[in-house]
Amino acid sequence: MLDQEREKLIADLLSQKAFVSLQEVVAACGASAVTVRRDFTRMEAQGLLERIHGGAKSTMENLPLDIRRTVMFEEKTRIAEKAVAMCADGETVFIDGGSTTSQMAAHLKPRRLEIVTNSLVLATALLDSRNELVLTGGSVLPRQGLVLNPFEDDLIDRYRAAKAIMGVGGLDPVGPTNDEPRLIRFEQKMIAHADEIILLADSAKLGKREKLLLCEYSKISAIITDSNLAPEHRAWLDKLPLTLITV
Repeated sequence: MLDQEREKLIADLLSQKAFVSLQEVVAACGASAVTVRRDFTRMEAQGLLERIHGGAKSTMENLPLDIRRTVMFEEKTRIAEKAVAMCADGETVFIDGGSTTSQMAAHLKPRRLEIVTNSLVLATALLDSRNELVLTGGSVLPRQGLVLNPFEDDLIDRYRAAKAIMGVGGLDPVGPTNDEPRLIRFEQKMIAHADEIILLADSAKLGKREKLLLCEYSKISAIITDSNLAPEHRAWLDKLPLTLITV
């Protein structure tokens, strides 16, 4: 197995839980412990994980977007397709940048929406589409593929959208969370200026909690996730005052 293939495998494992042991990776990839330790060291130097005794700890928020998009790719693609199907042509829609929302591009190309986004990836992919694109201004975050304004006055303040579609870093019974303060601020403005709020979260995000609370669940209209939900996560999701959609 090549270095890149093992890195992908390690990233997949860490997307599903906060810690992966050295022996788990050795068993999964068939490489020696020495080789996997080298992988951990290389990935830690890139900010992709944190080495701790006996294995590695997830730092998923630091993974570049192109790697995060490959984690649970099929599930994210199904979730993205469903999100696009919930939009009606002619609507103004806010779409946040992220590994799942970026998968919406292929399904958005034949549509006719006004799309207001902070995603460089999504905007670039839709340049030759029939949609009207509005890219919010600000500083470029290359690893995340985002444009975020560090100042108070945002272009998004001028718009009103039928829907706001966004990903999250984690979902637990307390609420949806992310870890980037500028992103949370932008997403909260999306919520304030949209009629419906739709969260996209693959099942690996369930039970995870990042450091910043996005909002209360009472403000969320729907959550779209995949069908690989653990029973304990399904139990509290079913009690929330919103529409739960599994694909």
